[in-house]
Amino acid sequence: MHLSTIHPEGKKYLNIANWLMPRSISLFRQSLSKPLTKNHAEAIVGAALLINYISWFDLSFLHDNVNAIDALAQDPLLLASSGITHAWFQTIPILIEGNSIFLKVMTRHPRLVIERFLARRDSSTNLFAQPLMDIWDDSRYQASSSVVTSTAVHEPANSLAWRLLQGLEREVLPAVAQQEQAMPPYNESERLQQYKEGITKITNTSISTDCQPATPEITPSSQARASFAYVVRRMSPLLHCQTLSSGLDLDIRNDLAAIQDDIEQLIYGFPILCCGPFTNLVQKRDTRALVLLLHLFRSALILLDTERCWWARTRAVTMGQLINSELKLRGLDTHVDKLHASNASFLSE
Repeated sequence: MHLSTIHPEGKKYLNIANWLMPRSISLFRQSLSKPLTKNHAEAIVGAALLINYISWFDLSFLHDNVNAIDALAQDPLLLASSGITHAWFQTIPILIEGNSIFLKVMTRHPRLVIERFLARRDSSTNLFAQPLMDIWDDSRYQASSSVVTSTAVHEPANSLAWRLLQGLEREVLPAVAQQEQAMPPYNESERLQQYKEGITKITNTSISTDCQPATPEITPSSQARASFAYVVRRMSPLLHCQTLSSGLDLDIRNDLAAIQDDIEQLIYGFPILCCGPFTNLVQKRDTRALVLLLHLFRSALILLDTERCWWARTRAVTMGQLINSELKLRGLDTHVDKLHASNASFLSE
């Protein structure tokens, strides 16, 4: 895959990459269906991380497609989200028991770090959240593609991944945020034990929910809105950092450099969080989902290092142009630009 990217003129590497990527994801999914053990938990985690990074520069799904925006439904970066989410929840307890080398990256939550950075600057961590949520009910954005995708999303797995992430947000992350700011700091072994118990509880609860009938008050529409809001919550800190980085204040740039690793982690991991009803919006090429993805790729283009992160920036450029062209056809590109400009103006005041 790497060779096909740096040598685009040759078909040899591209053909091999196009054959290898779907096969790798298929084998990864088969591995997830088997009971996890200490012997191969780290291998599963390593494969999940590798697939996520590879998917960032895998644009083969765009090749020979007449309508490129409809190819978005084939994007491996988004299709692999539920499988990677399952892998994370299943392996965390095992990795904690075995004191795995993956623990540091697996239990770090970059969004919390970025939000603390913004809070120290007396900045709202959700400055961009409300403007993005406003488009949900805006009739101009309520359009989708009429083309039915041939890519099947495994709905039970997709729904389970969504419940797992909801549980993480509701039950674990508030405790993590409190622990990270506690004085004196929490004992590391105690912190990990509490983390393990929280993840195990969420997993068991989410799986048992499969056997329960859906409640009447939870409609597909309300679920879609909740999923959209979930993604917006993660988008807002990135947009805020993007706007700050565009300024001339050297101190701000230095502060952003100190959290660059967390910014990159949040960008790279962002698609993994786009499971559940949001995946269905992407599959339908819903305008509101396209707007959020456009903002993600614009943020990646500005916040990622030009040389070190060239492979991710390549996707950011290509997908940003693709989505922006589609929004232009729908007559919405100027509205999207005004959304960002209005918030950037607020920050500069």
